[in-house]
Amino acid sequence: MKLSSILFLLLTSTLMPSLVFGNQTEQQQLTNIAAKLSSMLPAGNQLVANPSVTNLYGYGEKTQVVVTNNSSAVGGLQAEIVTKKGRNHWDGGANIKLFKPVKKGDVLHLTFFAKVIEASDDTGALHGVGVQLSQPPYSALFSNQVQLTKEWQSFSFAGRAPRDFTEDQLQASFQVASQAQTVAIGPVFVFNVGEQQDIGSLPFIK
Repeated sequence: MKLSSILFLLLTSTLMPSLVFGNQTEQQQLTNIAAKLSSMLPAGNQLVANPSVTNLYGYGEKTQVVVTNNSSAVGGLQAEIVTKKGRNHWDGGANIKLFKPVKKGDVLHLTFFAKVIEASDDTGALHGVGVQLSQPPYSALFSNQVQLTKEWQSFSFAGRAPRDFTEDQLQASFQVASQAQTVAIGPVFVFNVGEQQDIGSLPFIK
């Protein structure tokens, strides 16, 4: 895992909403960012999830997801996830489903933006960050943990599919119930970069 402030700067230095986007819609902004990110990945990559936070859906009795406008967020929208501490960190969270099938051996590359809005020590935490089954037993293809600050940061992870999956069988996942907190998640980009890829050689992956 690498907390990729470098990626954040690369994507936002020329694409900050307040500086360049002007009257572009959220979708136009995300299309531009997806194209820039795609250009950094191996040729032939394919976007397999809609990155807009409007596609994030929450779960958990003590967790609520609300999409709000925020000019500092990449794309101009953020998903605010408010949760109380659960017995397990997976008791509350948010997911975005993948809309294309994935073949055995394919490598999925996940990049997203996030920050903490409120927490007891001003440090937020996300668990189970990665791609998992969208139905029981919710097994993860890859899963990671990150700490969040008050500033927007970007994070990138990757993993390989152990078998074939049809569309809607997989989802990007974010688990938040390790503590009482309010976090913000920006756009979530999931690319399929194919099977002939060494994960360690992918950009922004440590």
